[in-house]
Amino acid sequence: MFRIPKWSIVAFVLFSVVAAFFIHRWNSPLESAEFSSQDPVPPEFFEFEDPESCRSSRKEYEKVFQTLPPDFTKDRASSSADFPKSCLTYMLRSYHAGTQDRENKRMAKCSGPTSQPRRNAMKACVSETFVNTLYNMYTDIADCYDLPQRDLIPKIFNESSFHPNILGRAGDSGIGQMTDSAIDHAGKRFEEFKTKLMTSDKPACQRLQPLVKNLKRQDPSFGKRCGFIHPAVNPITSYMYIAIKYHQDRDGLQRKLAERDIKNRLRELGLGPGSYDEEQFEQVMLILSYNSGLGGAMTLLNNYLNEVKTKKGRQLTRDDFNFKEEPLFYRHLDPVSRTIKMRKGESKADFAGRLREFRSEVARLENAKLNYKPKIEQVTLKDANGNPYASYKVRFSAPDLSFPAFIQLYQTSGSRGYPTLVRRKADQLNVVFEEGTCVPESFLVL
Repeated sequence: MFRIPKWSIVAFVLFSVVAAFFIHRWNSPLESAEFSSQDPVPPEFFEFEDPESCRSSRKEYEKVFQTLPPDFTKDRASSSADFPKSCLTYMLRSYHAGTQDRENKRMAKCSGPTSQPRRNAMKACVSETFVNTLYNMYTDIADCYDLPQRDLIPKIFNESSFHPNILGRAGDSGIGQMTDSAIDHAGKRFEEFKTKLMTSDKPACQRLQPLVKNLKRQDPSFGKRCGFIHPAVNPITSYMYIAIKYHQDRDGLQRKLAERDIKNRLRELGLGPGSYDEEQFEQVMLILSYNSGLGGAMTLLNNYLNEVKTKKGRQLTRDDFNFKEEPLFYRHLDPVSRTIKMRKGESKADFAGRLREFRSEVARLENAKLNYKPKIEQVTLKDANGNPYASYKVRFSAPDLSFPAFIQLYQTSGSRGYPTLVRRKADQLNVVFEEGTCVPESFLVL
């Protein structure tokens, strides 16, 4: 075993980036375009598509949205929005850019609002009507239910880029990528939230009332999942369920934080009142809860604080909750052996891809402003048949890890390191737009 020289990591990553650039340009479409500050953003990412140039199979939403009241399909003199529409246009256009005329396995189509979705569909035509409707409905729902509009944007960008016909690998559906358990949980308060909207005198709620009055609680079974995809009931259904889940998680989180005396535990470990942004701390936990469930999020936090406490003299700082700086390589590790193991049934090509991702994140580590950095070593492991293969081992002290790194290692439900993934979507928006435009400043940074 040996320590990898820094120059070899950097050289490998530079070679990989250059090679990937040319392969990418010639052979594959953009997945969800990410740009450095030096990369020009294609101007079409801020422009509407002309419906006349879109295939008929991409205009299902366009046809339905055209029948809606002008309050949703047109520009408004007075809007509920606290971010510009160009943020939404950019997210919609950049998602799987260049693939609009090809079917995509992550896009779905539905024969009706209560049917089972079928994979392999096209992106909807990102017309002015399409963008206006998604934008006006989202900002009205947010205003009606007192949601933090810009705090939710990076999460939705990571989930669906606001496309209403996204269908995830596990059947998570629509703009909010709701799973069966989330749909069932939020459904318990559907009638309560519907009544609140229907009886409100807020202008945003009143505009939505004609669209909401006939909506029903959604069946969580996959066979009825088109309730979150079909244009006859979307995007309003997806937005309502996002609002319900946000409030459920927030109410539950505040209760759990009090029950487990989290503020005092943080204070005992060095983060006293006024030394960190309590709203951003709550936002971290809400985003983690959205992906792993509130119980899973609280277990991770509880275990992290217990781990930190085992080291005498260890004190937390705000940097221990900085999701902007922490690289994403811990999520590739087996948490017991702390190595990158070949998974059962994983092809050599897929494993090699994971190693490339790992090396790329290791290169980011060199420039990251972190209190603690682990050691990375090259090792030889054996597969299930006893055949040797090259991999890596990461040596670290668990009590010294940041919370973002701890989540990457020990999150067992959802996507490991989910808040860091969401923070990177915020970074992408903050490169394209001035920070604070689409996303709050210092998002997920205490």
